[in-house]
Amino acid sequence: MDTTYLKVTVKAESPRDSVTERNGRYIVATREPAQNGRANASATKILAEYLGIPHNKLSLVRGSDKPAKLFIKRE
Repeated sequence: MDTTYLKVTVKAESPRDSVTERNGRYIVATREPAQNGRANASATKILAEYLGIPHNKLSLVRGSDKPAKLFIKRE
C-alpha cells in the first residue's frame, strides 16, 4: 500500500470551497466554521474530491486544532 503525506492549510469560514496548490502545500478553503471538527471534515472531503479519490483514503494525522495540517493519502 502506497502512502503519501500532504501538507495542507485549511481556511475556515471562506466565501466558497476551493483548493489551490502553492509551494508543495495544498490550501483548502471551506465555508464551514472551525468548530467541533466541521472544518476538518469538510476540508477532507473537498481535498479528496480535488485529488479524485474517495474521502476515506485521506486521514488527518496532525494539526486537528490548527490551520496547518498533515494528511496521509492511502492508495
